[in-house]
Amino acid sequence: MTKLRTFRDEAIELIEKSLGAKLGPTQRDEIAAAVESAILKAASHTQESAVDAMLRYPLEDQDKAHKMADEVRRRTEALIANLSSQR
Repeated sequence: MTKLRTFRDEAIELIEKSLGAKLGPTQRDEIAAAVESAILKAASHTQESAVDAMLRYPLEDQDKAHKMADEVRRRTEALIANLSSQR
């Protein structure tokens, strides 16, 4: 996922800018891992919140809510798999 790499790289650039210095390769790797971990946690939290909200639909809309929840889970799992493969 190119966009995720872009977000990660932008975060590292902002950190370097705020420090006023370039990071070494080891530091960049450690920060990249931390940023990726934060993205994974945020994606997981977002998924849980979205699923909870969808499941609050009235009973007659539960089928739609379950389909939407499954789609959210599928996309989150794809995001996590893509992020994990970048390590």
